[in-house]
Amino acid sequence: MTHTCHVCGHLLRDPVSIATGVGPSCAARPVEYAAIMFHARWSADILAGALLVVDGGGPLHVLGDAQHMLAIERVRCGPAMPAVVLVRDSYGLWVRMRHRNGVYGGAELPGHPDLAAALEAHGVSITGSARVMEAA
Repeated sequence: MTHTCHVCGHLLRDPVSIATGVGPSCAARPVEYAAIMFHARWSADILAGALLVVDGGGPLHVLGDAQHMLAIERVRCGPAMPAVVLVRDSYGLWVRMRHRNGVYGGAELPGHPDLAAALEAHGVSITGSARVMEAA
């Protein structure tokens, strides 16, 4: 059986790439992903030790394609994968996505309309941080 990258279609040989469905080149791309046909699109950034993910529309919402997104971000972040992952959903609410080592564990509802409040609610301090990602 052959395995191909969900993003570019190239043949995958590495066990980690096969497990995540994404090759190392695609996983290392800057934070904008547009996966083919059946996956969500999102942009991501790390702020104050939290991974912030903004839903970019597409065939699936990020929360509906959570395991795929976490797998790609885990490869991209490597061992520095933040414990706190906040997703800005299509309604503009910041929802915490629970995970253990990049394996999806559910979403914590309700979401927060304000990023600073969402970060604070989950124990992340942005004091002194110059950047806050509010819009997609």
